[in-house]
Amino acid sequence: SSLDNFHKGKIIQHLVNQELISIYSEVKYKPNFWVREKKNSNSEIDIVIRFKNYIIPVEIKSGKKGRLRSLHQFIDETNHPFAIRIYGGKFNIEETKTPSGTPYFLMNLPYFLSTKIIEYIDFFIKSKSI
Repeated sequence: SSLDNFHKGKIIQHLVNQELISIYSEVKYKPNFWVREKKNSNSEIDIVIRFKNYIIPVEIKSGKKGRLRSLHQFIDETNHPFAIRIYGGKFNIEETKTPSGTPYFLMNLPYFLSTKIIEYIDFFIKSKSI
């Protein structure tokens, strides 16, 4: 059995958070997340990263796939088109839409690049800004 599915992906979330803590060693880094609580529709984003004028949602998925329901709800409520999935697949950037039709860019980042997330966010925003 791989770490991907062990404890429903909680170990990989913990490892990615530890990687982020290590790159912010000069400052006291505290992972931030987003929660939306509504009567029949709770949502949670694993990590949100402040970068310049953006709050970037980051979903950590075990394995190569995974639903992005909470990420879609975040994108529907925000004022920018940038989102990140850290997962067990290859790097790429997709141009996609939420189920309600909001267009956005999804940067898929392999686990091993999580320590370079700030550099990749910078590249991502510069390459997709209008």
